Amino acid sequence: MEKTHGSNSEILPIANSDLEKSFCRICYESGTDELLNPCKCNGSLKHIHEKCLKIWIEVKFEDITKAKCEMCNYSYMMKINQQKQFNPKKGAVENFGYCCIIPVLIFIILVMSIIVIIISVFKIDFQENLAYSIVMLCICLFPIIGSFVMLFFAIKRVLYVIETKEWCILEYREVNNSTKVIPS
Repeated sequence: MEKTHGSNSEILPIANSDLEKSFCRICYESGTDELLNPCKCNGSLKHIHEKCLKIWIEVKFEDITKAKCEMCNYSYMMKINQQKQFNPKKGAVENFGYCCIIPVLIFIILVMSIIVIIISVFKIDFQENLAYSIVMLCICLFPIIGSFVMLFFAIKRVLYVIETKEWCILEYREVNNSTKVIPS
């Protein structure tokens, strides 16, 4: 391929290696870092540094597993290493709704327990009507058991958070189109 430079009509050849130089579409540098092709984009948009893409994903997406290319809408394939960590301070901030539910569930458990005690002492007669007494007791105990289960999961959600330890972006392959989450 040849190109004309200046007004003197001198024709200088441009090497193919100059035309095919790849550069990162975020930082516009080729540098020494390896460029990868994480999505369906072609041409000059095809290549990107993993480091640049990771920074962009962390800034742009609250949940990195939902990250996708802005140009071609391809959901990036990722290998993500996540672990549950005991971190009540972070869990209380991230799961504030669960913090609000905990006192409500405790109140429901207390009220239902008082109702069960009152019904079992004053209304249920196991000697005269055994079947009725058992049914009434079960009807009253199921909401208490359900509330305890919900309380357990709410407390667990507040105390333990899922932390991403490591993650990397994989090269684009036409066969797969999903995010891989690898729990530890």
